[in-house]
Amino acid sequence: RPTSIWLHGPSLSEVVRCSHLTSDKTGMIRALRHDLLEMLPGPLAGQLRTWWLRRLIRGFSARVVTRTYGAGSLRVHVGDPLAAGWYDHDWDELPEIAALRRTRLRPGALVFDLGAHQGVVAMMLAREVGPAGRVVAMEPNPHNAAAARRNRDLNGMAQVEVVEAAVSDRAGSVVFNEGLNGRIDDGT
Repeated sequence: RPTSIWLHGPSLSEVVRCSHLTSDKTGMIRALRHDLLEMLPGPLAGQLRTWWLRRLIRGFSARVVTRTYGAGSLRVHVGDPLAAGWYDHDWDELPEIAALRRTRLRPGALVFDLGAHQGVVAMMLAREVGPAGRVVAMEPNPHNAAAARRNRDLNGMAQVEVVEAAVSDRAGSVVFNEGLNGRIDDGT
């Protein structure tokens, strides 16, 4: 059940309402941390987020797992908590891959995986296109792109090319937060 807590800000005249709190301790801490970060100047909050993320990854017990993803098994390096939640369990076949298979997904095809995260879907696509095909996995986050390359190598999928870049409908530059899930940095 959600609860609300009122906190006094840096000057006692400021009052900040922490609105996303839940009755469980972990949820309360997470919401409090989020609300406190919102009070900090943008650059300082960004530095704190980056420090926290690096600490989280360093403290995580990385492992390689073998799981079933769609039509077969893959070895996947699970190197952070987000990867554990996404990849440390079996997956049914993705409906998108089944739909692509009915049209143009076949051995020898060229496929782009935009926002490839840690490369699992790219490897599922690579099984479909085979060694004569090619999957270009685009991932702008350095941590995730490195994980995608590691996963490609663990599975011997030379047909997967990991490109550390973002994709857009126009030329330009974009800055991503130091998170693991590809959020654009809005300066906060």
